[in-house]
Amino acid sequence: MSNMTMRLLLLVLVPFQLIAQDKYKSDNFGVRLQGYFMNPSYSELIALAHTYVADTALQHKSSAQMSMMGFFAVGFSNVKQDSADLRTLFDNDFSKNQLLQQCYDLSKHIESIMAIDKHEPGINDFYWGAFFASGEKKYVKRIASELMNVAEKDSLMLYLAGSSAKWSLCSNARQYPLVKSHLLEIREEESDQVKAEIDRLLSMNPSSVQEEMMINLKQFKKLSK
Repeated sequence: MSNMTMRLLLLVLVPFQLIAQDKYKSDNFGVRLQGYFMNPSYSELIALAHTYVADTALQHKSSAQMSMMGFFAVGFSNVKQDSADLRTLFDNDFSKNQLLQQCYDLSKHIESIMAIDKHEPGINDFYWGAFFASGEKKYVKRIASELMNVAEKDSLMLYLAGSSAKWSLCSNARQYPLVKSHLLEIREEESDQVKAEIDRLLSMNPSSVQEEMMINLKQFKKLSK
């Protein structure tokens, strides 16, 4: 298997929700971030941003960066705090953090994120971050749209986009009732192929999805020789 394939596998097998298992700080940054959509507030969003800025280990965790982008871009877009106060924070406390600056700029044009025309595991992570900042169905729907690529046989990247979407939807639907609720609604709006994949992932456990992925990746390896 090539080095590129191994890097892609790492993107799939080290998903965003594993951040919750890494205790970078005593206040468990990942758990707070993933629970943010259940009780969003300006003070908590800014506290999470301060934790991110202060924690160099978290900033250097490459597998989490796309998720952070989605989370903070949508989070900054949704807060109702006076914009002057937020701007002051970016002129001072967050002035040297490139990722947060990019998120703040993106937050001013947040609807543009639904037009991203890329299909890869990192994009799924981005939309999970957006969901955890808002709880909005449209981000789960965008991830679920990748399920059409689960049966992909020619493009490894498309297959990884589809299979990582399936794995993360399966995992998060078990952990968060809102994700499952969104998926059941989305099921009624999608093609027969995506409906069937939603039914399957809701009846599976994440480890079974992962095993299925590994079997299919072995087939890609054989075809690439």
